[in-house]
Amino acid sequence: MDTFRQFRDLSNPTGTFDGLFRAALESLLPDLADAPWYVRERDVVNLFVFRHLVPQFQAANLDISQIAIEVPVQVLPESPKEKPGFYADIVVWPHNKATVWRTCKPLARIEWKNISCRTKKAAHLEGEHQ
Repeated sequence: MDTFRQFRDLSNPTGTFDGLFRAALESLLPDLADAPWYVRERDVVNLFVFRHLVPQFQAANLDISQIAIEVPVQVLPESPKEKPGFYADIVVWPHNKATVWRTCKPLARIEWKNISCRTKKAAHLEGEHQ
């Protein structure tokens, strides 16, 4: 039986994830350029995770059950005007079986914003993304 590594057991979990994440993003770009029909955020998130991030985890012998899509996570507001957040598009946990219900803190929380070729007047979205 194969045992897969957990981020919590690595000497530099953040640095390891950063390298995997950047490699996955680089491989995603040609995919998106070749397929402009990815117009919904969820479509792009799923494409990214399953086709690009999971293979990076597998190549590094990391447990893919540390990746979660659209899961609850405690997000504290950055200003008094904001409401607390409760979900994240992609969460990477420091170990398998981690959840917010077990009071685990994510290694990474990724909020995805997608501007498709079908978005009309995307200038205001691009400004918000900055």
